[in-house]
Amino acid sequence: MKKVARADLWPLETYESRRDAIRKKMIALKSRRRVLLPPNISLTFENRGTVWYQIQEMLRAERIVKIAAIRHELRTYNELVPPQNGLRATLFIEIPDLHKLRDALPRFRDLPRLGNIYFEIEPRRGEVIKIPAEFDPEQYSEERVSAVQYLTFRFTREACDALRGRSARLHLVCAHPANRARVPVSAATRRELHSDLFALPASPGVRSPR
Repeated sequence: MKKVARADLWPLETYESRRDAIRKKMIALKSRRRVLLPPNISLTFENRGTVWYQIQEMLRAERIVKIAAIRHELRTYNELVPPQNGLRATLFIEIPDLHKLRDALPRFRDLPRLGNIYFEIEPRRGEVIKIPAEFDPEQYSEERVSAVQYLTFRFTREACDALRGRSARLHLVCAHPANRARVPVSAATRRELHSDLFALPASPGVRSPR
């Protein structure tokens, strides 16, 4: 998937004038790209549109106009654009009360261990395929884990072939003892993920004013 370029960004004044309409569109888009793993974990799958939006919001919030600072934001957030044959997601440990969150985070310290979060693909024929999440090592250590994590799922050719036929069942799984969950991926979310993996026309996104 193509990364966001400097030329794709809108001037602050243009973005501000259209922000309300863009926010409504992005809320709808992100709702289709969000999967809940109860009780305390959610994943939002990123694409070029969500990354564009996050960059524009950061530029607006910080009133960033210098080219060097804009390039820094582009480098940072473009890391969330999915790679070829892959998906990227932002994971949130969702505990609204800050004090309870601080108390709970140690229980999730080993969440980034390979195999704790994964896709489970059940083809009509053949064995179940598991695609584990890779966590960003900068977001955790042996002593601590952040409530926000960045994940990458790399799909094998076998997994892509199974999903391309659309008859395979698709679940997202958390095997961590603090938050065990196995949920089916909805049809709406699956369409979004297919658009990432197979370069299908995605849901209406945000276009450059050019």
